[in-house]
Amino acid sequence: MLEKPKGTLVALGCSECKKDGEILKGLLQETGKFIPKVCVFTLASDRPDRAESEYKTLLEGCGAHDISIINFNAHTEADSEENLEKVKHANVIIFCDGSQLKLSSLLGGTHLIARIRKRYYKEKDFV
Repeated sequence: MLEKPKGTLVALGCSECKKDGEILKGLLQETGKFIPKVCVFTLASDRPDRAESEYKTLLEGCGAHDISIINFNAHTEADSEENLEKVKHANVIIFCDGSQLKLSSLLGGTHLIARIRKRYYKEKDFV
């Protein structure tokens, strides 16, 4: 039998998040934390610098101030200590818009995605 996740998974299109700040506020509230730590993955985007800027602005407008960014261009860069630490401490993980193929190619089989999956299944306050 499959294990039931304790965390929360929300599948949204990027345009919904950009149009309606209430969606992001809801994600932040779902953690139950007063000041949630947010980690944004921009690696699937064709313009990661732009995506970073847009999401930081949106998230800050929703009250988030502890925001980290993960972006890399090679599968071998996924499991850096810095990336693993960002995911370890985040309450919310956001994968921003872009190529799902690129995202899966860069993250597939990494310790980074394994850490995200483990937290999703084991931690009720993880979004």
